[in-house]
Amino acid sequence: MLAAAQTMFLARQRAGEICQPRARKRTWDWLTAGQYFFHRSLELTDNNVIFALRCRLAGLSETEVEIVAALLLSQLSMADGDLNICARLFAFLGVMGTRAVAAQRGLSGEGPLYDSGLLQRPSPEERFDERTIEIDPNFVEDVLHNHDSRQIGWAVKNEDELHKKLAGMIRINERACR
Repeated sequence: MLAAAQTMFLARQRAGEICQPRARKRTWDWLTAGQYFFHRSLELTDNNVIFALRCRLAGLSETEVEIVAALLLSQLSMADGDLNICARLFAFLGVMGTRAVAAQRGLSGEGPLYDSGLLQRPSPEERFDERTIEIDPNFVEDVLHNHDSRQIGWAVKNEDELHKKLAGMIRINERACR
């Protein structure tokens, strides 16, 4: 997933650098295909993949998912430079037009990125372009190990299943006490 996001961001950055119309068209086609591939892959990914699950649970828009992916790439050293400053993140995302407005809205300090706990709320005193954006370190760890640390307890369907789980724990405790 993150490799597809990385390719998409690279295509956007290159599209802005190209001046020749024919080369720009090829890059634009590559960009559109990469963007479609990333978002379609996420859509088809099972909930066993923590990145996909948490994005779905938070109800993120495509642009918000891209923000999370970019910040994850940065935290995992898969992106050039530190993307924790808003201006650097925007340059890396390579968004324009309505996507740029959506990204600004997503990073406003309100909304699903913050309500879900994926990002930590920014300081209201910081100017937007200098704002520090902090992704939840537990989320980064969860993505890295594909483990949802928010889950606690056992998934049991009835009391009998619970007793079986408890019996196993009691046996382990008895062995430890001997």
